[in-house]
Amino acid sequence: MDSSRVKPYFLAACSVTLLYLSSGALTGWASPALPRLRAAEGGGVTALSPAQQSWVAALAHLAHAAAALPAAALADRAGRHPALLLAAAPFLAAWALTALAGLLAPPPPPHDQGAWPVVLPLLLAARVAGGAGAGAAYTVGAMYLGEVAADGVRGAVGTLFQLALNAGVMLEFCLGPYVGYAPLAAASAAAPALFLATFALAPESPYYLLMKGEREAARAALARLRGARAASAAVEAELAQMARTVAARAARRAGLRDLLAAPCNQRALCVCVGLYTTALLSGHVVVLSYATRIFQLSRSALDADVCAVALGAVQIVTSVASSGLVDVAGRRPLLMASCAGCAASLAAEGAYFYAGDAAREAVFWLPLAALLCFLVSFTLGLGSVPGAILSEVFHTDVKAAATAFISMYHALMSFCIVKFMMAPVYELHLMFWCFSAFCTAGIFFVWFLVPETKGKTLLEVHYELQNGFVMKEISPEKETLISPVR
Repeated sequence: MDSSRVKPYFLAACSVTLLYLSSGALTGWASPALPRLRAAEGGGVTALSPAQQSWVAALAHLAHAAAALPAAALADRAGRHPALLLAAAPFLAAWALTALAGLLAPPPPPHDQGAWPVVLPLLLAARVAGGAGAGAAYTVGAMYLGEVAADGVRGAVGTLFQLALNAGVMLEFCLGPYVGYAPLAAASAAAPALFLATFALAPESPYYLLMKGEREAARAALARLRGARAASAAVEAELAQMARTVAARAARRAGLRDLLAAPCNQRALCVCVGLYTTALLSGHVVVLSYATRIFQLSRSALDADVCAVALGAVQIVTSVASSGLVDVAGRRPLLMASCAGCAASLAAEGAYFYAGDAAREAVFWLPLAALLCFLVSFTLGLGSVPGAILSEVFHTDVKAAATAFISMYHALMSFCIVKFMMAPVYELHLMFWCFSAFCTAGIFFVWFLVPETKGKTLLEVHYELQNGFVMKEISPEKETLISPVR
């Protein structure tokens, strides 16, 4: 496939990832913002208590979970395209509320702190709105990206979301320490605004149009995505395969109950839940949400804000490498290498916080070096590959329910981890060692349970999940054997 045929669906994918960038900004905002909300030294006045700060950091994840199922239902009823367009509105509302909170925030002590009772509800409302947008973006975006990408580069397209998430985190890490809440919110709002301007021109998913019986519209959408003529043989062949896959399940439309009952879907769900659990329990979301605070607690000679920026920069560079590697090295090798690298670097981070002050002074560089290694390892595998696999392993008829379920699970777990894991700050070494142990367990999970999907069609992936062996050739007869309720 030449570049002229690759470019259109990559452009559509890049437009969708602007919503993921907004989600990353939502997560990264907490790291530079929360230290400003702490009690001022010597002022004697507490802006927000640690418990209130943890709610500000974590509440977006709870709203994310609540929005996942409604977003999936909307995507199946109205289409992937309009559902994604609507997801931009909560992000814009979130940054508007954050900017308003910044304008109302009082000056530092010893000045009057009376505005804080107003600022806290605004910040919490902003986090709820942003979390709802993230829930819709994660749920519908994964569906859209998995359905518009060609088989040979589907993994690379699927990893674009991680690159965008990291870009959003980097934006907050770079600007947050040096500008006020209102300017930071204005810069963050640029991503959802640009998404609205660009994605309005993108086509609907051909899979969705076929599900609705609109074959001609699906052909036109596929031709636009592939940069080819609608009457070309390549478009017709791919459309025919899509149509067979959709038609084989049109009479047995499945929902959440079928997702949990069918053996094939159970295997796919086990794979995705296991991968996302490993990624969450690696502590990545804790590191991003509390990066500045972690470096402050390390008492390293390195500036905490500069260290946080370094983390964001490394994530960006590694995300680019990951996009190219996932369809070359394969999913399984990247995941196992990622788990091993995360385990080793987190163990080293825990050892630093366990050591005495004298030992810490000798290795003052270790907190930054270990977390840099952790983020490189995480981004190359655990941060990018689960999203690609999620878009591949579920049948079209249960994909909406599956992505919503995984999105809700991911968000609820993130909420619990961000809300409670940083409470015992005096035992950070135990927290990092626990994260390291979970990553070690992830190596065995990938080895025994995760299938390789590199270079395979969605039909082949589903066949292998259901039957437990590799599909040697594609035929209409074999397609009918792949039942989501078997």
